[in-house]
Amino acid sequence: WGRDPAAFSWNYAEIMQQAIHVDDQAKAFAVVETAMAGGNVAEIEYRIVRPDGEIRHVWVLPGDYARDGDGKLVRLTGIVQDITERAHDQEALAAQRAQLEELNHSLEDRIYTAVAELREKDQMLVTQSRQAAMGEMIGNIAHQWRQPLNALGLVLNNLRDAQTHGELDDALVLRSVDTGVELVRSMSTTINDFRDFFRPDKGRVAFSIQAEIARTVALVEAAFLSSGIAIRVEGDEDLHLLGLPNEYGQVLLNLLVNARDAIAANRVRPGLVQIHVSDGDHQGHVSVRDNGGGIPRDVLDRVFDPFFSTRESGTGIGLYMSKMIIERSMGGRIEAHNVNGGAEFTIISPLAEEG
Repeated sequence: WGRDPAAFSWNYAEIMQQAIHVDDQAKAFAVVETAMAGGNVAEIEYRIVRPDGEIRHVWVLPGDYARDGDGKLVRLTGIVQDITERAHDQEALAAQRAQLEELNHSLEDRIYTAVAELREKDQMLVTQSRQAAMGEMIGNIAHQWRQPLNALGLVLNNLRDAQTHGELDDALVLRSVDTGVELVRSMSTTINDFRDFFRPDKGRVAFSIQAEIARTVALVEAAFLSSGIAIRVEGDEDLHLLGLPNEYGQVLLNLLVNARDAIAANRVRPGLVQIHVSDGDHQGHVSVRDNGGGIPRDVLDRVFDPFFSTRESGTGIGLYMSKMIIERSMGGRIEAHNVNGGAEFTIISPLAEEG
């Protein structure tokens, strides 16, 4: 059996018994049966076994056939070509394709698992961030309520003293009730403000930067003042952003709380947080600067990493979530760098289109 095509003739039954691989003999017999029935014989591939036991793959194109006087098929002629290397290449290719398909399925499974794990971790971070923010807000509510509660206590003491000294009259009762009602209304408004602050946004809307800053500052200003820290807002221009205002406010809250903690940790007196609003290149810029000493240079590029914090009691999720919110919800970015005497965080977000 040579590699090059050649015309040949043979006793087909004898070759089948001696040379064709046992698993391919049925296929070869089918060709003979077709020829014996007078049908057209198509090309065929099968294996042969050489005398030394080596298995080769051949391609056969049957040609003419001859019959004896009784009409029996006695001889076929045709072309045979050794295609062993091609067959081995095809087998190797098929094996590689099977391995690739298995790898693709395995990769899809790993990607699906990894994405699910990342989503679970992101959800855990969101939950932890909200819990931390809620804890912060509870402290701010306490500061906001301290003054009206003290005032309400004075009103009640005045009523008792008036009763004790016989000075209680209808006019004093009415004035005291009105004052108490106003104080309670103020405390109720505080609760509503905090509740609205954490209410999920329904969708992206255009909102005022100045209004969101004022709303956020109002929630924490009392707590800051009690710690000897002033908040100063600069920039008269009222810019509008397109995004989620409550989430943007939570970013501002995180930056303010971080500034307060830095000032408190370094015992800076008086403490000052400056919020500056500006625009440029169709972007709204809001910077939050403190005089708390700044961020160590060796960790400055890691402050937005999850679970990284420069404070022992820090969770390391506030700035990470702030970065996620600004990038995903606002289509912007947030930057951090040191300034003279402190640190400055800048939020850069696309302005809402006018019209």
